[in-house]
Amino acid sequence: ADIDGRRVVGLLPWHGDARWLAEPPHGAILRVHRAPSTGGETGFIDLISTYDRLPDDLKHRIEHLEAEVRFSSDPTEIFRFQPHEVTVLDNGSAARDLGARTDFPPILQPLVYLQPETGRKVLHADAAAEDRRAG
Repeated sequence: ADIDGRRVVGLLPWHGDARWLAEPPHGAILRVHRAPSTGGETGFIDLISTYDRLPDDLKHRIEHLEAEVRFSSDPTEIFRFQPHEVTVLDNGSAARDLGARTDFPPILQPLVYLQPETGRKVLHADAAAEDRRAG
């Protein structure tokens, strides 16, 4: 992709892994095949702490909402909320292979759920994957 005139490879915006699955995984393992000489940053965010920091009125408004989540390998969907000018040069073979699959129907996921181990609330919002919110 070309982002604001700078060529990048393998970029995905903030997202939750496999949110479009009815039973999302509990974690992920990232493995570097070949480290770039520059870039290659991966960020992580604590969604329990993020939920805790929301204003109480917003917590109350979203606690019982669900989002329709669907899989997309279409770069115009994946990057639609980016505040940068993004031009996709090649969306890669893995994205093309996944995009050819048709067995990922849209599903509803809660915007907030309880972590079973701790009983704490987790923000489960993902702008890269959400299509619309349902009440």
